[in-house]
Formats: sequence, structure tokens, C-alpha cells
Amino acid sequence: MKRISCKVIIVVIAAFVGAMGLCACGTDTDGDNKYPGQPNDFGNHTHVYENYVYNNDATYVKDSTETAHCMYDGCTQTDTRVKVGTASGEHNLNDYICSVCGDYSQNAPVTQGLSYIEQTQGGIVVGYSVSGIGSATATEILIPKTYNDKPLTSIGDGAFFDCGSLTSIIIPSV
Repeated sequence: MKRISCKVIIVVIAAFVGAMGLCACGTDTDGDNKYPGQPNDFGNHTHVYENYVYNNDATYVKDSTETAHCMYDGCTQTDTRVKVGTASGEHNLNDYICSVCGDYSQNAPVTQGLSYIEQTQGGIVVGYSVSGIGSATATEILIPKTYNDKPLTSIGDGAFFDCGSLTSIIIPSV
């Protein structure tokens, strides 16, 4: 009976030590940025990010982000963080169009005379779609963001078909 008890205790201790060895994060003893004792010499680790790359996605009101990959070989984790202070803070307007975000000024002269179709949901007008050139004669069309205080949701198929005199159509950013 005592022999069984000693054997059980030894097996339990060996199992515990083995389990602790499998759960440990390990140490990079050879300096190859990989952890020993795991498939492909790679195991559990704390992600370490360095060499962040600027994403160049700032707008005039939103800071840009930057992204880095975990430095350990074989790890596919990435981290994206905000790069504070990268927003330009104001529109850079050239003929009412912002060169930073592509949006246009509230004061921009939108094209008058375009044709619109109501967009409804459950019988309620939720927006409008540009359906055609209507009575507009401009060669540069500036689509408004709203019509009758409702958002412009789309431009209809063929809305500007056979309008050979048009040189540009500017669509607002959302």
C-alpha cells in the first residue's frame, strides 16, 4: 500500500512539474526572438511591438494611426494606435474643395436644378437620390449633401447619361 502511495505522489509531482513547464512563457535563451521547446521554436509570449509605421490616414479632425507587428518571429499580432497631433485641424480649401479630406465647404455653390427622387422606408422620406441633370446647365456639377433637409443617399443609374458637356461631378464625402 505504501508503494502505491509513493508512486502516486511521484506521478502527481512529475505531472505538476511537466504542466508548469508547458504553461510557462519560456525565455529566449539563444537570442533568435523565438521561444524554445515549442513547435517552430515559438511559444506563448508577451507581445512586444516596435518600429511603428505611420498609416497616413489623418483628416482635418481625426488624428492618424500607426501600426506595428509583434517583434517575435512567427507571431502575426499587430497593434494599431493613434498618433496624437497629426490631424491638420482645418480644411485646406481650393475652390471650396478640401485637399486634405476631399469634402467641400458649407459655402460651396452646389448645382441648382438637378432632378431628385425620394427614397422612402415605410412610407417616410428618409433621403433623396439624384435622378438626372434636370434643368442644370453647369459643366461642373457639385452634388449637395442634402436636399429638402434630407441626406442625398445615391446617384441614380444613368443620371448623367448623354451629358457630354459635363467636365466634372463632385460628390460629397460622408
